[in-house]
Amino acid sequence: MRNFDEEKLLISRCEDTIKLCEKHYSLKFLGFLTPYERAVIERSVLPPVDIVCAFYGGYDYAERTIFTAVPEPLSYNIDCELPIDVIEITGRDISLLSHRDYLGSILGLGIKREKIGDIAILDDCCFIFVLNDISEYILNNLSKIGRVGINLKKKELFDIKIPEPKIKEIKGTVSSMRLDCVLSLALSVSRSTANSLISSDKVFVNWKEENRNDFTLNDNDMLSVRGFGRFKIKASNDFSRKNRQHIIIEKYL
Repeated sequence: MRNFDEEKLLISRCEDTIKLCEKHYSLKFLGFLTPYERAVIERSVLPPVDIVCAFYGGYDYAERTIFTAVPEPLSYNIDCELPIDVIEITGRDISLLSHRDYLGSILGLGIKREKIGDIAILDDCCFIFVLNDISEYILNNLSKIGRVGINLKKKELFDIKIPEPKIKEIKGTVSSMRLDCVLSLALSVSRSTANSLISSDKVFVNWKEENRNDFTLNDNDMLSVRGFGRFKIKASNDFSRKNRQHIIIEKYL
């Protein structure tokens, strides 16, 4: 989602969700959102004081999340009402399968992308987070991923553990927090190469495409580079003798 009209539509859908929550005095939600869609809502929608709005993906660190709105007095019980199911996939040859294989097979059943959350691939199984209105359909109709036979089982959210994402720390100094300076350090490339990536529309800051090489990054900003992965910026207030700023960049592996 990069179109202004699409953003307006998303904000309108979110506001409608909040209004339905107020009208029916019950939990209402929007299906799984991308990180960028979530960021649009977080910066654009201000809920009423008596409505609790939050994002849930079924586990900590989830990338795709649903937006929920619930009356404040009912928010204590939200974990029991989340419309998210998790399906465990096992099989002899699942180590051969990729994220694209899993997603393609599920979409091939005619399921919309917004019904599917994260696909967490572990060493011996895969957990797929879905809206609960399609979980039984998947269990009854998905028998293979590609050519690989699989076993499916619905699990309780509190029954599963997804490990924290692996991170590699990159430490260094930059002359400023300009995007091209930080990107050069993150990728171990020259400033000119960093500028080329930025001008080629391959760089995203907090999930939004950014093509200004002088854009100023802040502490905790998320930097994504197509073909290179994701990075979280940890800026400090320490400077070297040459007045270069010390920063740590966390690269997600």
